[in-house]
Amino acid sequence: MLEALLALLTPPPASTPPNSLILSGHDEAALNRRNMALQALQAGVEGSQEIAMQAGDTGAVKVLISAILASSPDPSRSGKEPCPTMWLDPPDVATAADVLLYVVQGAATGPTLCLCKPDIITHLVSTISSGRTAHLSAQPGGAAAVRTLVPIVSKILQLPFALHPMSGSESAPSSQPATPGPASGELRTYQEALLAAMAVTTLVKGLEALDPEALALPISLLSRLVLGSPTFARQFMDAGGLAPRTASLLLAPTNPPSVLIDALLAVSQLARIAREHYVAISRANIYSALRALLGHWDPGVRARACNLVGNMCRHGADFYPALLQQGLLQVLIDRCCDVDRTTRKFACFAIGNAGFHNDSLYEPLRVAVAPLVALISDEEEKTRANAAGALGNLVRNSSLLCRELVTAGALESLMKTISTPESSSTSSSGEGQSPLKIALFSLGNMCTHRECRERLLQLGFRDMITGLSTSKDDTVQKYVARIQSKLQAAGA
Repeated sequence: MLEALLALLTPPPASTPPNSLILSGHDEAALNRRNMALQALQAGVEGSQEIAMQAGDTGAVKVLISAILASSPDPSRSGKEPCPTMWLDPPDVATAADVLLYVVQGAATGPTLCLCKPDIITHLVSTISSGRTAHLSAQPGGAAAVRTLVPIVSKILQLPFALHPMSGSESAPSSQPATPGPASGELRTYQEALLAAMAVTTLVKGLEALDPEALALPISLLSRLVLGSPTFARQFMDAGGLAPRTASLLLAPTNPPSVLIDALLAVSQLARIAREHYVAISRANIYSALRALLGHWDPGVRARACNLVGNMCRHGADFYPALLQQGLLQVLIDRCCDVDRTTRKFACFAIGNAGFHNDSLYEPLRVAVAPLVALISDEEEKTRANAAGALGNLVRNSSLLCRELVTAGALESLMKTISTPESSSTSSSGEGQSPLKIALFSLGNMCTHRECRERLLQLGFRDMITGLSTSKDDTVQKYVARIQSKLQAAGA
């Protein structure tokens, strides 16, 4: 069954352009051989393994990519690709892509080295260009082929990253993104090839041709690239990844949860890395979708939506008016009582940032005080730290909420936190990151205001601080000195 397809993998005559297929498809014998080749493609996994064994991984990859390119030409790339010497019908294009996936997955050299050969990535990315998919979609059965082709190519392009997982945690309370671990030379070469091939641009421009179920793999790859490199993030922005129409497609509440989580991660990363991205996020007008996602049935979606709000408030108060006017603030506050621990953690992070830059949201955040106080006793250490930090931010810019904090027992809860010994793992965390340290810093903010300061002194705060002054932790000593300086300045 494989003989005809294997014949296609033999070196073509010198007059034939490299990487091209050698069948003309214009005579009966050639058509018969074409049909046999398609039967070989349809043999699936077993066929692809035999192809790779007899022709070599690179040869198999090149001929399969050539078949796809030749069968769905892109007018904008005329003269830059192999000559169309064999035509595959749309269903056969999808089959060729499926076999290509199996060949790359099983490549003896590994997916990264297999894909890093000259022109392979460029041509592979080109198989899903918007011009090519538009041409393919116009043919009978072409739309279905595109919905298969784009996810499969996205999966192939992501294979090398599976061997180099991202280190860190995308759910860190400070919203730090996952970052690539030390990349091997071959992975760096692969990433450079993806940049040169404009993979992010091609993926973004091709999203509209897909239905929600086909978005998962392309969005997963885009999210991985945006989180992994500012250069890929810039390419995403330049390609219109935050254009209103694209943003609406990515964050449509009816999308599968996996699509929404990856899309939220990408937008959140863009908000985190640069304030200049706030303009594009604002123009994308994602508020209605974001409000729905904060109440989504999937906890992973709710958590990432909270994280996005937090990063939208990271660099400045740009979004403060919109949070109130678009009804996001109350939904965010409700997430403090969410059944999902990760959602509660990010809700605290977002509320803390909503009170950090100025006090314009203090009044509507008044109802957040009680839930935040309750979360100082949460099972999750990072949530306790975020809640303590958020309470401190609610007195950072004015005394408007001091009475609310005193009445809700915030001061007692924070004092209990700093009186509880830290575990060795907690105390060795980064500067200011443990619940004790963040609670201590927040209490320092409260010492600035008379109403809070007087209540703290009534609770024996001075003696507690004196006891902490002997701590061997430099950060604790620094925060204790800050508090003592504030008390002294107030004549307390």
